[in-house]
Amino acid sequence: MKRMKLSAEATLTRELVYEATGLTSLNLSHLASAVRLEMANGNIQADGKQWIEYNEQQLLQQAIDLAKQWLSSWQNKPGQSFVITSGAVGEKAMQVQEGEQWQPIGAHHFSGFGNGKTTIAEALFYGCGVMTINEVEQAQELCIYPAGKLRSAREWMLMQSETDFSLDKFLFSEQLGKPRVILIDDVGREGSIPFVRSTEQASEIQTRYYDLINYCYRQKLSVIMTSNYRLNELATFLGGATWSRLLEMVPDGFMIDITGVRDYRPIAGGRVTAPMDL
Repeated sequence: MKRMKLSAEATLTRELVYEATGLTSLNLSHLASAVRLEMANGNIQADGKQWIEYNEQQLLQQAIDLAKQWLSSWQNKPGQSFVITSGAVGEKAMQVQEGEQWQPIGAHHFSGFGNGKTTIAEALFYGCGVMTINEVEQAQELCIYPAGKLRSAREWMLMQSETDFSLDKFLFSEQLGKPRVILIDDVGREGSIPFVRSTEQASEIQTRYYDLINYCYRQKLSVIMTSNYRLNELATFLGGATWSRLLEMVPDGFMIDITGVRDYRPIAGGRVTAPMDL
């Protein structure tokens, strides 16, 4: 359950819900508006090198805006799902635009981690919850109760190894009843499944994902998914049947890849002191 103190005069607005659930907590100040990465498949020629050019701030802001759009329409569309990914591109030479000039700022490691995808996913998960306002002394307390289950991809896979496991038993509860949403975080980092041969690991993981996603499809249960695979890599990892289901469950535009948005954690940890100090 998430809590947030409000003034006595506060009203429960959509923006307040976004703030409570994390959709307004992402800070874009460390991102450059115009970025180039030196990539073998780039289509921009500069100094005899190939570059990929994109707008880092715009890419993350687009993901936030689409998440808000998804949340605003989700309640009227049971089973509507959302996928956000960010892959690794390794150590790449980087340039940022200053006026009309591109300035090199050295190499940066783009890991796909720490760029906001889980924050966005969790905001959507709690945004689908049950919201109440309680009186607390001279203020109010906004409480958001989850309306489903939030687990890492590894936890989802390991739970299916339990002898008495069933999705009905795990997802339904006396307090919650039928769930509305599940969050599967970090698809692709499941590790090894116990008691399964190494040669059968990939097919077993695909089978378990199909069982889970197909169950959600039939129950009109929304799936929010994050991954450090790119979208095409994620499709291969999950397998054709599961990906086909997701293509129906996730409306066009709500599969988002933010590869290239840099990791905020070294900045938060004080290792990078300014946006250009990489």
